Amino acid sequence: MDERFKEYGGKLLQFIKKEWKNMVLSVVLSVIVWFAISIQIFPNITTHIDNIEVHVIPTSYMSEENLQLAEEYSESVSIQIQGKRYDIGNLSADNFYAYLDLSRVGEAGEHVVNIIVEPVDERNDFEILTKNLTATIKVKKIITKEIEVTPVADNIALQDGFRIEEENLTANPSTITVTGEESLVNSIDRVEVKAVYDGIMQTTSEVKGELYVYNKSNSRVENPDLTYDNTSFTVNVPIYKVKTLPLAVSFTNVPANFNIDSLSYSITPSEITIASPDNSVDYLDKIDIGEISLSDLTFKDLQGGVMLTINLPQGYKNISQNKAATVMFNDTDSYGKLEFTVTDENINVINAPSNFDITVLTKQLDVSVIGPSKSIQELTGANIYVTANLLGVEIGEGTKSVPVTFRIAGYAVKSWVIGEYKIDISATLKTEETE
Repeated sequence: MDERFKEYGGKLLQFIKKEWKNMVLSVVLSVIVWFAISIQIFPNITTHIDNIEVHVIPTSYMSEENLQLAEEYSESVSIQIQGKRYDIGNLSADNFYAYLDLSRVGEAGEHVVNIIVEPVDERNDFEILTKNLTATIKVKKIITKEIEVTPVADNIALQDGFRIEEENLTANPSTITVTGEESLVNSIDRVEVKAVYDGIMQTTSEVKGELYVYNKSNSRVENPDLTYDNTSFTVNVPIYKVKTLPLAVSFTNVPANFNIDSLSYSITPSEITIASPDNSVDYLDKIDIGEISLSDLTFKDLQGGVMLTINLPQGYKNISQNKAATVMFNDTDSYGKLEFTVTDENINVINAPSNFDITVLTKQLDVSVIGPSKSIQELTGANIYVTANLLGVEIGEGTKSVPVTFRIAGYAVKSWVIGEYKIDISATLKTEETE
């Protein structure tokens, strides 16, 4: 058996060696014949094209309205095509272009859109059998919003006697521009820049600021989908020095011999706490809240007090928030008011111009005097002296009314004239002979 098999195999091998060219030619001719017959009998075929990448191109309307896909679209599609074997036999995904039809997308939200598939070379003769390809997409609207920045310095350490003036805190820049999805941007309630300082601050300083974004639930927003035009901020922290000082009041139109100590009074509040942007407060020992004219101080004022507005120098802060203080006069129950007549014997003119003759036309003056009842009961008109000071008064020929001041005779007088008074004078220009 083995000998016969070897003999047969040898003969076959010799035949192949001798006839191999004819054998190859026969196979090629068979394939050609088969292909020709296939084309004639089966001219069209159907095939699948897989992994065609789907492109996303926003419309001009979407670009104008800042509409874009919420997530990156990276899907591919498969299609079935029909055509002549020699037209479609070698086609692949690279011969097709697919894209989302976004022409009807006009607002943010979820949309079902068509997927359009087209041949790259329109000269190819075939039919795309796959129809109605769709995709579900989410569209978001991107907005940009400018928000005012709130500076904060609640973690700054200070020495005793110093404070931060919160209302004068400033951030640089003072606004921030936020860009992102509309609902996310609109959820922002406030933007803070918190001052960062390592140590104890004693003077007004410009320090680094850290950005904090909060939503309406007071939760910090840290979302990578939000972008900011700036994240580098500084905060100017104004440091004020604080001191508590007593209040004081001054009196004007006080007669030269008036005993000011007899006018006992108290101020409510007696002191206030102030803050200054520098160390000038170190050199203050009181706060003068204003002046009270003794001549304007009425009997009613003595009984009910005088209210004065508390005004501080520019830049100072009233920490106590007292806008006014009341000056109350003590022991005024024993005070009274009487009327007196002063005659021309006690009316005097001083600092009269040398080129005029001055004549006092007022022969008597009725005045009101306030003081301790016992003191004013001992007075007469003869104790009251009237003076018209013409220094700085423009004098011309004729009559003129000029203001006067009063002096009550005696030592350490406790009474005073209230009200404003004038006397009439006559001025005559001196001639050379008179001079």
